Amino acid sequence: MNNKIGDKFWYDDIMVLVNKERLLNFIPNKNNSIEENLNSSVRFIIYLSLFLICYSKNFNYVILIILAFITTYIAYTEIYNKVIENFNAVSTVAPTPDNPTGNVLQSDYQNVDRKLDNLLKDHALQNKIKKSLDHKLYRDESDIFDSMHSQRTFYTMPVTTIPNKQKDFAEFLYKMPTTCKEGNGEKCINNLYTPHRQSILDNSSDIITKTIIPSTLNKTWKQKLSRAKAGERAIEKALPRQNN
Repeated sequence: MNNKIGDKFWYDDIMVLVNKERLLNFIPNKNNSIEENLNSSVRFIIYLSLFLICYSKNFNYVILIILAFITTYIAYTEIYNKVIENFNAVSTVAPTPDNPTGNVLQSDYQNVDRKLDNLLKDHALQNKIKKSLDHKLYRDESDIFDSMHSQRTFYTMPVTTIPNKQKDFAEFLYKMPTTCKEGNGEKCINNLYTPHRQSILDNSSDIITKTIIPSTLNKTWKQKLSRAKAGERAIEKALPRQNN
């Protein structure tokens, strides 16, 4: 069977089974598509069942037609899932003698499913790349850091996928997070200075006086603070009179 485009599967178009141009196509052929061969199998079972019913006068052979529909549908579903799985499979990139660093070549753009983006982070692939670069290379045993082979001019490029991640790179450069200036209330609240909780719980006028209160605090908070200070002053003035 091949994967060429032909007739629709009977599940998508049931009328394809009774198409006048396809009535004689009841034997699968390797030159037909998968859908056409499955349709041909169903036609063959239908013809066979009708012949057996007419010959034996037994309508129980109708079950063969039902089984044919069920079997071909299951087979088509499994084949379709395998095709989708292979289509979505992540293509692997291995260093070759012509491309030891595994970079994207002009000829690779025919493979639009190249999605390997962790080439620089994969230590196993990096070791393969290093071995490919060292292939047929005269090495000095004392050069353990590979500083005398001029290999720094050959390296894996940051872009290893097709298509490249241009959108992610642009967002990394220019995308700004939400700010208070844009009218984001949550960011504005986070930018406000919040006094320490312990300073609020302590009813000490000295600590409250030394707390930095920005001008962005609302009038209600300022009024409460002034009332608290006035109450403390009244208590301080009343205490000496009670002692006397």
